[in-house]
Formats: sequence, C-alpha cells, structure tokens
Amino acid sequence: MTEHTSYTIDEIVRLSVRLALILSRQGASYASERVEDRLKTFLDEIITAAPKPQSGPRQVPAVPVERSILHHAIISLEDGQPYKTLYSHLSTLGLSPKAYRKKWGLPRDYPMAAPAERERLRALRECCGQFPCRRRRRRRHCHRDG
Repeated sequence: MTEHTSYTIDEIVRLSVRLALILSRQGASYASERVEDRLKTFLDEIITAAPKPQSGPRQVPAVPVERSILHHAIISLEDGQPYKTLYSHLSTLGLSPKAYRKKWGLPRDYPMAAPAERERLRALRECCGQFPCRRRRRRRHCHRDG
C-alpha cells in the first residue's frame, strides 16, 4: 500500500522540474511519456492543494450607502467618519477610489467629495482658473476680493 504524502505547491513544482531534468537526461524513448504523465499527476496535486478563496463574512459598511452622502460631508463606509473629500482618507488606507467603489459595490458615479465641496471647488475654478491662486502677488481678481 502506498502512502500519500502531501506536498506544498513549491515542493511540487521543484520536484516536477527535477523529475523532468532527470528523465530527459536518460535519453530513453519512453522518457517524454513518463515526464508528461508525472507532470499531469503533479498538476492535479497543485490544483487540489491550491488555497481556496475564503468566502468569509462580507464586511458591513459603517453607515448605509444611502446615508453616506450629506451636503457638507461624505461619510466613509470604512470608518463612519465624515470627510469633505475621501481621496486622502482612502490613500491612508491604501485604497484607490476605484478599489473603494468595487469593495463596497458602489456605482461608478458615486462621489468622492461632498456636494458642497465640489460646488466650492467649481466656483474657485470659474473665477481663478484651473489652479486657484495661492500667493497674494499672483492673485487675479477673485470672488473673495469683492
């Protein structure tokens, strides 16, 4: 009776390469068939030994998605805290906006900034150009100057 030994994926790959090299050096006419049979066996073991994706409990958002968009803030589904924009918050968590939307199953047009903040930035761009003026001497006519 043969004993079945369990191998890790790395060991299976290493053994299969070693076996292929040994059998190819022998020069026997049956070597290629034996290598192919042995590799199929190893590949079957790799497939069965591969870790299965865990379907653990799905994360629950900190707040319901419908209540996450307020006029002056957008609430993070990760921690439930309000933010004007989520960009810097997500970067500290190692997420991109696309990954955040995918993680929580959000639509592509889900905002990453609060409506009031988007309106403020739009008004700044209209009066000051694409890059709002930051230095007094370079300042063009701005809505704050009156």
